[in-house]
Amino acid sequence: MTERVLPKGARLIPWEADCVFRGEIYEVHQWPQKMPDGSVKTFEMLRRPDTVMVIALDQAGDVLVIDEKQPGGIVRKNHLPVGRVDSSDESVLVAAQRELREETGCTFANWRLLDVVQMDKKIEWFTYLFLATGGVLHRAAQHLDAGEDITVKSASLAEVLHQDNVLRYFPWLRDVESAEDLTPRDYIKKASKISYVNHTALYNSSVRKNCDVWQGIEREPQRLPVMNSSIWRTIKMVCI
Repeated sequence: MTERVLPKGARLIPWEADCVFRGEIYEVHQWPQKMPDGSVKTFEMLRRPDTVMVIALDQAGDVLVIDEKQPGGIVRKNHLPVGRVDSSDESVLVAAQRELREETGCTFANWRLLDVVQMDKKIEWFTYLFLATGGVLHRAAQHLDAGEDITVKSASLAEVLHQDNVLRYFPWLRDVESAEDLTPRDYIKKASKISYVNHTALYNSSVRKNCDVWQGIEREPQRLPVMNSSIWRTIKMVCI
């Protein structure tokens, strides 16, 4: 049995919803919703691939960050490695490791999930924050996507974590003063097991109808067909 950890109040698209539009990133899903007066209205939510963000601490205790050139001459400075979860990723942990390796060329020994947030309850989109420690196991060339221009460097923990582009996702990082303060949030600590299930792949398949959490109601987990790995055999959804 594996568990999927979601933030408190996580809202997912109900299994009976229909996808009425699919773009490069976003999908639009609609479903009939019965109202208190007995009438039925069409509700809708967006879905997009989840995001992984990585705090990678090197041997000196500094954070690996990137400067990335954007279209229009914009340069994003001192950003944490971040990227979308691909449907081919076996899990969000694998996605985080892949993104860090592609953007920085570095592989780390130890990984911990710190937090998960849903920025907008009208979008089924979760951002996973990981901590990578244990030093750089391997350093290789970057493996960037077409059009990416990324420079890797190191910065102090406070300099990175107190930026607005980080705090808007994870405001509790404002109180972090040292690496010892980077511990998983309480709801993650309470989970007996944590699996890093790639729900982008899950919800893009028929498996989605077998396992869902909607407005805090846990549906009965079902036996699932094997998808890429045996970890998919049974999935328990946890919404704490």
